[in-house]
Amino acid sequence: LLTLAVKGSRTFAGLDGGGVYMSENLGGSWVPQCVGLPNQTEINRLILNQLSFFVTTKPLAYGRSSGGFFAFTRAGQAKNNWQLLGTQGHFDQTGEDVLSFDMKLPYFLTGARDLGILRSNDYSSTWSASNTGIPAGASERTINDLRMLSFSRVVAGTGAGIVFSADTGYNWTKTLSGTLSGQVWDFDKIDEVLFASSEKGIFKSLDTGESWTQLPTFTNQEIRTLASSGTTLYAGLNSQVQKSSNNGANWQDITNSLTVTGIKDVLLAHGLILVAHSAGVHMSQDDGQSWIPFSENLPNRGVKTMISPDTGTSIYAGLESGGPSEPGGIYRRNIGLIIPNSPLHTSIQKTFEINTLYPNPSKGQFLVGILSASSGNVELQICDMMGKSIQVENRPIQKSGESAFSIQHSLAPGLYLLRVQQNGSIRSRQFAVE
Repeated sequence: LLTLAVKGSRTFAGLDGGGVYMSENLGGSWVPQCVGLPNQTEINRLILNQLSFFVTTKPLAYGRSSGGFFAFTRAGQAKNNWQLLGTQGHFDQTGEDVLSFDMKLPYFLTGARDLGILRSNDYSSTWSASNTGIPAGASERTINDLRMLSFSRVVAGTGAGIVFSADTGYNWTKTLSGTLSGQVWDFDKIDEVLFASSEKGIFKSLDTGESWTQLPTFTNQEIRTLASSGTTLYAGLNSQVQKSSNNGANWQDITNSLTVTGIKDVLLAHGLILVAHSAGVHMSQDDGQSWIPFSENLPNRGVKTMISPDTGTSIYAGLESGGPSEPGGIYRRNIGLIIPNSPLHTSIQKTFEINTLYPNPSKGQFLVGILSASSGNVELQICDMMGKSIQVENRPIQKSGESAFSIQHSLAPGLYLLRVQQNGSIRSRQFAVE
């Protein structure tokens, strides 16, 4: 598994050679979302917006299909298939990887391996190469990460430094040499300060990418991942986790008892630090003073990526494949319920909430997510706006934490209330039917 993304109650997973899958019940079951995608497509990146989501793909080996940039629309069930965007001959001849993209509608930018950047000014309808100012060459035109900082200002991390555009990608200027940085992997931003991680350390820009200075702490050390919370920046090295509270001027090594290698991702969620590495996941509850293994029930393989949705208390981990007999996969774990002394756990024990109701408006079906401190039956009642009961269902909650239920209905268009009751507690949520 290469990438994960969450939108509302839906979780999407991009697989290595397996396309895209979606779960609408917190990972309990998965449905392929591959209509229109080439067979055995490797998904490099997922980005979601209000009505659609987008993926970049890797070309398939042995002369199968070239890579590309695909959109998947949920705006109507008749349109829920993948549409290839932006190839138009740009990727077909060499079949290079599409590694990165970003959007600020109506503009789209996408970056490939060896071929540079494509730009669309019209919601991805038409595309053109946009490499003016980017030197020719495979390294220079391998685009590992793209960030649209505004409608005009864009930075791109390449295989040989950083390029900057002040006009939505029409023209580019080299603002960081690959001699200094090597490959640039990732960007992160705290207020007006932009950071870039690279093969040769961390670089900082105070002018949204027009100029860069190297942070002296990590000269010639590879930094694969950056994460920020408030004004604190965290950096993942191969076997260290470091943090800075003053925009990178000073760093504190918070590795302490963490003895792992191959750090791939750092996730900040619910006041915790989680580190994905070549043998699983470790967690710290005290800002790195101590670390504990967090890999129960995970196969003994590398974890490449982690996410934590904006709602709820679960985290998701995407595992690397260990070969044909050890496929990659997605694992979910509820943080709050397994940390008995944490404030998060205490709040959950007192919680009974409607966590999600999606889609809203709905047509014939919706998913309701409930966060509950106890197991037992829950009553779900649909009422009209006058409080008259229309439909009642009883569902079992097997254990405390998050539960998701799919509700079928044949309601006429209009506004309704969903009332959820458990152990005398009642919660309500208004929803619409179209």
